[in-house]
Amino acid sequence: MQRSRSAWRAGATWALLGALAIGPAAHAENDVEPPATAGVEFALERVTLEPVIASQRTDLTWFRPIDGALVIGPHRVAVKPTKKGLVVATAPSREPSRRISESTTIEIAIPDDHARRKISVHVRAEPNATDGDGESAPTWSMAVVEGRRLTVKGVSVDLVDLDSNGRFSTTGGDGYRAAGSTLTLPLTASLIVGAERLTIRHIDDERLVAEVEALATNDDQRRALKKINGLRMRAGLPPVTLDRELSAACTAHALYLKTNHWSGYSNPHDESEKRPGYSPEGQAAARKSVIMAESHSHSIDAYMATFYHRGGFTDPFLLRVGISTGTVRISVIDVSSASPPRDERDPVWKDPILFPADGSVGFETRFCGRGEVPEPTSTPQYRGNPLTVLFARWDHGVIDFSGELVLLDGDKVIPVPTLVAEAQQGSRLLGLVPKWPLRSGATYRVTYQFGRYEEPTQTATATFHTR
Repeated sequence: MQRSRSAWRAGATWALLGALAIGPAAHAENDVEPPATAGVEFALERVTLEPVIASQRTDLTWFRPIDGALVIGPHRVAVKPTKKGLVVATAPSREPSRRISESTTIEIAIPDDHARRKISVHVRAEPNATDGDGESAPTWSMAVVEGRRLTVKGVSVDLVDLDSNGRFSTTGGDGYRAAGSTLTLPLTASLIVGAERLTIRHIDDERLVAEVEALATNDDQRRALKKINGLRMRAGLPPVTLDRELSAACTAHALYLKTNHWSGYSNPHDESEKRPGYSPEGQAAARKSVIMAESHSHSIDAYMATFYHRGGFTDPFLLRVGISTGTVRISVIDVSSASPPRDERDPVWKDPILFPADGSVGFETRFCGRGEVPEPTSTPQYRGNPLTVLFARWDHGVIDFSGELVLLDGDKVIPVPTLVAEAQQGSRLLGLVPKWPLRSGATYRVTYQFGRYEEPTQTATATFHTR
C-alpha cells in the first residue's frame, strides 16, 4: 500500500505541460467536405450480450429483481421459486415448467404484432442469508440480454435493453456500448459513433433510421476523432465532437512548429511573436494542448500510456476537441474544453473517474517508454502503465490518497509494487505507477482509498484486464 498526502490547488493545469520526445517525419493532407445525409437506414444485427453491465455513471441499472414474474414490457411470464431453484414459464400464457438452478440465459416467446418471437433473458441467482434450516434462499433477478449491433463506417456499438421491455428507445431507458465492452452509456436520440453524429428517427428490431452528420472534414481528423471516441467509449466515457475553431488553432500551432523546425525534444507549449508563423490563436493552442512529433494515431496511443497527458482524454465532462491538420507530421490536440460541474451533488458521473475503469479490457501494460514531462514519479524506473483517478472538482480537497494493486491469478492474489504519482500539477488527477510492466492477458484489481475534508475514508475499486 502506497500513501501520499496532497492538497488541492485551484486553477492548476494538468495533462498539458511538456511533450513526449519523438522525432518528426513527413505527413500528407487529404481535405474533404462531406455533406450531411438525411434518412440513412442501417441494418441491425441481433446479438446476445454478456450479462454484465459496468458504467462510470450512477444512473444506469440493468438487472431487475424478479417479483412473482419475469416482466418484459407489458408481458408477465410466470415463475415459481423453490429451494432448489426457479421454475420459469416459456411464454406469458403458460405455466412454469422450466427449472433453473443457477444463472443462465433462456429464450422466452412473447407476442409481437400478432405473432411470437423469442427473446433472450438472463436469469441469475444472488445468494442471500441462510434460512432457518441452514439452506441458502437466493434472490433472483433478470435482464433482457438480446441486443442489436449498429455499425457505422466500420465502428460497431451494441444497443442494450436496460429497461427490459423488449424494445429500444432514445428516451433514457436504454443504453449502448462499444461492441465487446461492458461499459455502458445512455442511449439518446443524438448519438456519436466514431466520427459520425446520428440523429435517430426510428429503431425497430431490424433497422435504425437516422440523419447522419460527418463531424470531421479531413481524413486525418476523422481517424483521430474515431480513435479518441473509441478509447473513451471503451472506458465508459461519452464520445466527443470536433470543434473547428479549436482545430484551426491547433493547426496554426503545428505549422508554427514546423516553420521553426521543432525537433520534438524541446518545449512546444508557447510561441514567440518574433518568430515566423506566430499567431495569438496558435499560442493559445500551444498552452493548452498535448503535442507530439508523430501522427495523431501514434500520439493518442502514447498519451493513453502516460499519466498527465492521459488526463484530458479521460474527463467525462469533455465535450469537444481540437485536432490539427496540415502538411506536417506534428500532432496538436486540444482536450481542454471539459467543464466539471459547479454543483458537487451532480449524480450523473461517478466521482472519481477511474482509468482503467471497473470491467474494462485491453489496458496497455507499460508506461510509454519515450518519456513524459513532468515524470509522474521521481523514480523513473517504475515503468508499468499508470492507473489514474480523476476527481470531478479542483476545490473538493483530497487527503491521504493511497492505493493497492494486485494480480488475480486463479486462486492467487499477488501484490504488485506501485508508487503514488506525485501531484506536481494539482491533485484533481491522482493515481499509481506500477513498478514493472503489467502481465499481458491478465486480470488485476486496484483499490484506492482517500479522504475528503472531514468525510469518512472512501474507497474506489476496479477490476480490469490487460491487453
